[in-house]
Amino acid sequence: GILMGSRDSWNDYLKDIVTLGLSLPGLIYALVAVLFFGLSLWAPVTAILATSYPFVAVNIREGVKAISKELLEMSHVYQVKRWKVVSQIILPSLLPFALAGFRLGFAIAWKVSTLVEVFGAVNGIGWQIRASFDAFSVHGMLAWTLLFGLVMLFIEYGILLPLERYLGRWRPKIAI
Repeated sequence: GILMGSRDSWNDYLKDIVTLGLSLPGLIYALVAVLFFGLSLWAPVTAILATSYPFVAVNIREGVKAISKELLEMSHVYQVKRWKVVSQIILPSLLPFALAGFRLGFAIAWKVSTLVEVFGAVNGIGWQIRASFDAFSVHGMLAWTLLFGLVMLFIEYGILLPLERYLGRWRPKIAI
C-alpha cells in the first residue's frame, strides 16, 4: 500500500493484483487454502492473509496519497529530520486509513477463518456450524452463528473501537 501510494510505477504494477484480490470471494481463498494445506494451521492463515491483504493495501495506498504534500515540502524546506517527519506527519496522516483497513481486514479475516473451518477443520466455530448442519440442527447452527456475531461485536466495540479512539485522541472531534 505504501509503495502503491508513493510511486505510480508500483501502483500500475500492483493494481491489477489488488483488484483481482478484491474481487475474488472469500470462499475461493478458503477452498484453495484447504486444498493446498489441508487441516493444518497454514490453511486459515494463508486464506486470511490473501483475503485481507487487498483491503488493507487499498486503504494504505489512499492514506499515502492523502498525506499533505505542502507539509512534506515545508518540512524539507526547513530541513526537519526524517524521523520527525515520519513521526509527526506521515504516521499521524496514515493512522485513520491504516485503522480502517485493519478493521475491515479483521472482519473479513474472521469470515474467511470460519469458512476454512467449515471446509477443513476439526474444531472451531465453523466446524461447529458444519456439524450442526450435518445433524440437521437448525438451533445449533443459529446458536453458533449468534455466538460468532457476539464475539465479533465484542472485539469491535470492546477492543478495536476503543483502540482507535485512543490512538486518534489527538485528532479534533467533529460534531455532526
